[in-house]
Amino acid sequence: MQERLDILALEREFDRLRRFLAQEGLPLARAVAIARFAAALPDWFQGRAYYLAELSGDAREAFAPARAQTRDPRLLDLLLRAEETLEIAPAGGIAPRRARPEPDDPPGTEQQTPHPCPRFQSHVEVPLVQLLPETSLTPADPGAVGVIARVTVVPAAGVRGPRIEWHNRRAAEPAGDLRSLQDVGADALLAARQALRADEARATARDRIAARLERLLVGGDEARTRRLGFRLSLPEKSIPVAGDSIGLGLAVAFAGVLRGLLRRGHGFRPRADVAWTGRVLPSGRVLEVDPRTLETKIRAARSAGLRALVVPASMASSARAVAAAENCPLEIQGLDEVSAAIGRPEIVEPWRLPADLVESCTRRRLHLALQGAALAVLAVLLLYHIPPRPQRVAIDGPAMALRVQYQGLWPSRLLKLDAAPMFAALVGDLDGDAPGARRIVYATGRSGSTPRPGRLAVFDPVRWRPVWSDTIRTSGLPYEPRTLLTDGLYSTKVGWCGDLDGDGRAEILLAAALNPHAATFLWFYDGLRGRASGLYHHGHIEFLEVADLDRDGTPEIVLAGLHGPTRGISIAALHPDQMRPCDDAPPPLPRPEAPDWDPLRQPCLFHLVAPAMRGLEELHGRRDLGTIGRPSLDILDPPDSPRRISFAISVLDHPRPMTDYILTCDHDGWPIALTANAYFRDRVADLRRRGIARIDFGSDSLLAAWRGTFRTRPYIQNDWPDP
Repeated sequence: MQERLDILALEREFDRLRRFLAQEGLPLARAVAIARFAAALPDWFQGRAYYLAELSGDAREAFAPARAQTRDPRLLDLLLRAEETLEIAPAGGIAPRRARPEPDDPPGTEQQTPHPCPRFQSHVEVPLVQLLPETSLTPADPGAVGVIARVTVVPAAGVRGPRIEWHNRRAAEPAGDLRSLQDVGADALLAARQALRADEARATARDRIAARLERLLVGGDEARTRRLGFRLSLPEKSIPVAGDSIGLGLAVAFAGVLRGLLRRGHGFRPRADVAWTGRVLPSGRVLEVDPRTLETKIRAARSAGLRALVVPASMASSARAVAAAENCPLEIQGLDEVSAAIGRPEIVEPWRLPADLVESCTRRRLHLALQGAALAVLAVLLLYHIPPRPQRVAIDGPAMALRVQYQGLWPSRLLKLDAAPMFAALVGDLDGDAPGARRIVYATGRSGSTPRPGRLAVFDPVRWRPVWSDTIRTSGLPYEPRTLLTDGLYSTKVGWCGDLDGDGRAEILLAAALNPHAATFLWFYDGLRGRASGLYHHGHIEFLEVADLDRDGTPEIVLAGLHGPTRGISIAALHPDQMRPCDDAPPPLPRPEAPDWDPLRQPCLFHLVAPAMRGLEELHGRRDLGTIGRPSLDILDPPDSPRRISFAISVLDHPRPMTDYILTCDHDGWPIALTANAYFRDRVADLRRRGIARIDFGSDSLLAAWRGTFRTRPYIQNDWPDP
């Protein structure tokens, strides 16, 4: 490791010398600088001959005038020794060292000594990404971890696969029986060359790489194992994770992390579907990484006890610039967009997402703070020790590019849509065929500088061709709002695909907006023929579900969203036969207070609450409060009373962005607030299989459950016994 650090110091000194020679005009100063650098070059340095040859022109111009300008014996002795080191000929020229010619070279040919620095090494064209299998790894001794300063992968000419270029393969001496990461890269290149020859060699290469990686990261001195506590710190919420770590250890691994992002710059919101590791195990897996999207920049100060590497596999970003932490700032880089073309995705535009790894001085806690609006599909945090000698260690470019099988990262087939972006994708049996004959239903919105109307289309994944598509008609409606397009939807909110009328064929429900400021329309489509037969208008629809609320055998369509000028949360329920034809304007929704309202056969609008900072207040003439965000609705099995429908709704409000509310609503339109401050989305299930559903939710380390009738107090379990 010390030898590697000396090489880095020599590279920095050489760059500083070249800048000095470009600016300094005095021959004596130029000659002294060259002489001092030549004297500092160690004999073991493989780049010695290259550096001396690079200084030949400047030395030829500066040494002779410098000897004439000085009479200082120390300077003259320094210049004389430098002339011997540089092998200056009697005529004053430079004779750079030459490597011996190879036996196969033509007579009289000589080769220049190759430069050992990473940036001058040649690349090798191999489809390495196709060779590395999914491999289980355990961490290595911290002293054996080297640094791959730069790894680039680009498509190779005439080869389906990337071209990988490994640099700085001789970074660190192995400690004990372990090898450095650079040696793994060299073995991978060798195995990749062999794998190009035959399928048997490819299988052998995979086994060799797997064995090499396993030998690299398995083992280590048990005495060096230490206990570390990690905490993934997010705004308003911190989730502790504790476990063991040996050098290169898996600290945080999460799939679908930060899925519930708060809007309007509120930061991240962890949801119930977030998968946490729970324990930091002393072993991990080389995660699925696309090398072309992997680029990291790490700056580790001397005060930092650990070096961190965040490897994103796939991220969608809307990041904003934030100040980096002083201790150990990180910068994650990935892609903003991937083109949907036949073949593999292509790099479009890189993005950067700042991340801070901060170690507390009091409790020795590590915090990983991801700042900005981003969706991390898969990520891993690798920690290993920093040598105590260097004051600053910089890694520019990819640190390690190992690609293993990842479902979804490399799609087997891609479909380029005729319009983009795609807002909704559903799967269903539209024509009632045998099991397996399922179709993909997708809806696209407005796209491009030249407005292109959105479409609803059905795709056959077996034959890999479209079945039908339709431009959703928005003109000529009896209650048409002002639109930005002549035809076609602007964006799709939600959709549903299934059999509503029991004829064995699926119908398609699509809630679509006509322009960014217009309300949402619910379209009723025949899934087989692709014709819109019904239309319904319900303000801004954000949620769509189908359930048999009254248990009459016919499902009802339940809609939830923002409604009216107060933008309060509202719920509407209607039967499929109450969908109006596209040419008829729908009648106004009846209020529950109407004397002739039949709750079993007529649609109804349940106007729920908008949350306030002091609690819950109804909107019926009491207080108008605005809400933002999208409601998330769960429908409970209806209890014994047919005039009551129970809902569990999670809403997002501005004053209290980390609040969920559990509500139930009678048919009289008045909601009943049950609880608030549920950090995770509620879950509805019939726990005891008695025909009564319950709401389960977690809030502030409490687990509570409500019965579907809501006539009893909840039972709360705070302290759980050990299993």
